[in-house]
Amino acid sequence: MAGPGFEPRRHAPAEVQRRRIRRYLAGRADQTTSPLSRRTSDTRIKELLKIANWLAAPFGTEEYLFRKFGIPGVHYNMVNNSPVQTQAGITQTVLGIRYLVDAPT
Repeated sequence: MAGPGFEPRRHAPAEVQRRRIRRYLAGRADQTTSPLSRRTSDTRIKELLKIANWLAAPFGTEEYLFRKFGIPGVHYNMVNNSPVQTQAGITQTVLGIRYLVDAPT
């Protein structure tokens, strides 16, 4: 709860908390989450990798345009071979996945 004396901070992994090490400014390189583990079935791994491939579709592909700009004619229009968002595109296509994954540009 926020209140007097509240200071936001990162949550350190359990092994760090036990040792009382509190120096985490940018986080560790291995401090990530993953839906994959040793117990994940092969079927689920294949499905999750398909999703990851779709999310990382290269610039200019149909998947990339859909993920970044939405539906053509509704959320964006092509102007001089470049997608230009409509007002609906500006307000309706901001997805949280933009901050999780992006294709190389």
